[in-house]
Amino acid sequence: MGGQGDAGGLGVLAEFMHHAFAGYWARHATRFTNDLLEPPPSHVMSILDTARRVPQVAHRFAQLFANPEDCTGRLADETAAIACLASVSQTG
Repeated sequence: MGGQGDAGGLGVLAEFMHHAFAGYWARHATRFTNDLLEPPPSHVMSILDTARRVPQVAHRFAQLFANPEDCTGRLADETAAIACLASVSQTG
C-alpha cells in the first residue's frame, strides 16, 4: 500500500472530484448569486420580507449561502415560493 500506483489513482480521483464539484457549484452558486445581483422579482422580495419576521424563513435563506442548491427550488421558482410562504403563514 502507498506505492506510486496509489498516487496516480488519487490524482484521478481528485481530478474527478474537482470537476464534479465545480460543475455542481457553478450551476447552483452562479444561479443564486445572479438572482441576488439582479433586481429581485416580487416573490423573492416576499421571501426576504418574510425572513425579516419569521426566523425559520430567515434561517433557510441564510443556508442558501452554504448550500445554494435549494435556490433552484423556492427562490428561483415563483410558484414554489408562493406555496412556501403560504405554508409559513398558515403555520405561524
